[in-house]
Amino acid sequence: MSCVWSLDKLINQTVRLSDLFRKHMFGCFIEDQHGIDNRYAEGVDNITWECDYDRNAAEQLLRRRTEAMKAARELSRGVAVGAHPD
Repeated sequence: MSCVWSLDKLINQTVRLSDLFRKHMFGCFIEDQHGIDNRYAEGVDNITWECDYDRNAAEQLLRRRTEAMKAARELSRGVAVGAHPD
């Protein structure tokens, strides 16, 4: 047990910190070698699946959404996109 854990009077000291971690904590990894090598040491029941959404596609989606919002704001102000007031 860690020193701080064992000195705290408010904590149930009959339960090990590592047992609490395994019961209440989860981790995830995408495909790093350390995660793959240590998945059984950490406990496969405490590992969740993770997906790193394609960042490039996400940035393009955000850019399109931002441009659409900008166009909507301009239209709502009565200024059409690409139109020149005369």
